[in-house]
Amino acid sequence: MFEKTNIIHQFTRADAIQAGVLIDVAEQARDCGFAVPVALSVTLFQHLSTDERIIAMLETLHALIFVAGDGESDRFQFQTFGAKALCHIGPGDRGEAVMTIGLPDDF
Repeated sequence: MFEKTNIIHQFTRADAIQAGVLIDVAEQARDCGFAVPVALSVTLFQHLSTDERIIAMLETLHALIFVAGDGESDRFQFQTFGAKALCHIGPGDRGEAVMTIGLPDDF
């Protein structure tokens, strides 16, 4: 339908990480049991503000998804350190599964 010349703008997940819009926490997430790459929105990253809180949020989210996830939704809403947060799992730049976690207004 579209030819390459018809693309007005393209901003990939890798571009967002490089620009600082998303913060890559894949290593910490892997240590907490996640099997897919995970990135945080910069606003959630700033809200959490410390590595200890980021890890605590990831551990809590992993447990919540395991216990309460329905296996059918691509989004999961939860509370973390006084903020409502949302995680979304979807395709990455090459179609692979990736997770993005942020505040609801970030999406």
